[in-house]
Amino acid sequence: MQAMSKIFVFLFLICVLSLSMTVGQTPPPTENGERKAGERMTLKIKDVEYAFRWCPPGTFMMGSPKDEKGRDNYKPNLHRFPEGEVQHQVTLSHGFWMQETQTTQGMWTSVMGDNPLDVMKGNAAEILKGNADATLTEALNNPATQLLFDRFKGIKFPVVSVSSEYCLEYIKTLNDLGVAPAGFKFSLPTEAQWEYACRAGTTTAFHFGDTLKPNQANFMASGIFKLREVGSYPANAWGLHDMHGNVFEWCLDWYGEYPSGAVTDPIGTPSDTLKEIQYGSPEMGGVTVSGPFRVMRGGGFDATAEHCRSAFRSFNMPDHPCPVGFRFILICDEEEKTKP
Repeated sequence: MQAMSKIFVFLFLICVLSLSMTVGQTPPPTENGERKAGERMTLKIKDVEYAFRWCPPGTFMMGSPKDEKGRDNYKPNLHRFPEGEVQHQVTLSHGFWMQETQTTQGMWTSVMGDNPLDVMKGNAAEILKGNADATLTEALNNPATQLLFDRFKGIKFPVVSVSSEYCLEYIKTLNDLGVAPAGFKFSLPTEAQWEYACRAGTTTAFHFGDTLKPNQANFMASGIFKLREVGSYPANAWGLHDMHGNVFEWCLDWYGEYPSGAVTDPIGTPSDTLKEIQYGSPEMGGVTVSGPFRVMRGGGFDATAEHCRSAFRSFNMPDHPCPVGFRFILICDEEEKTKP
């Protein structure tokens, strides 16, 4: 366990060192097909306001055309499927409410009581008490490193350093609080729901068009090299902010091959071919980790434009905490529908 924690901290340092409840005043949500795409709804949970946008049922083409710029930007060491974005028709039979922004650190701490970045710093300190190698010890003790940790902190910044398992624990806590509107429950979005909401009816590489500009999202070309407050950039047609950049977002699905034909309400299953990946080189103490792996979407502040595309797929270990965030959705609670 200590070895894996060391890996997580090391990977986080690679990222940062390279930079040297109550329902609100709106009507409770329903699955009314007449709702307009992008309709806004708010909830107050633990005195913090959460905003959601309505994503209606619909059909769309998931994935990217073979000639989309950036689609072939798959490197062998990224362990992604060369044809991982094959286009296929997806029908979502139920509408859902998607969080307008990425979940913030303020939202997280109000529910869970701690900031994962503080936990990460604490874990780093624990590692230093052991027999951590001199290079890692020096890096963690460097004041500049501690300052970089702090550069990621802010109540309106997206929460980061959360594994998908920790995100699911947060969502379970919300559901246990009983603050979801009647007939709905909180969930991570499926990969299909995420891409459908990101596209908001578009078919281009980004919901802005075929290119992504620095004034449209927080990504590598923006030159900021740190997190920004959620909602700092223009929203898509359905009112959703930061679907491109700022921080990668966990999805509910396992990472695997896309189906070859049309599907309805898909949930990704573990790959039949991607069984393990190598983290780091053997010379740097890298390790081989086994799957399954969970999907991440959207790109981040340190990602290229190609890795922020609507169709771009990434993945990581489900218990990997760094540096990924999330946004959640409200979906129809089928169990509630079946109760007498």
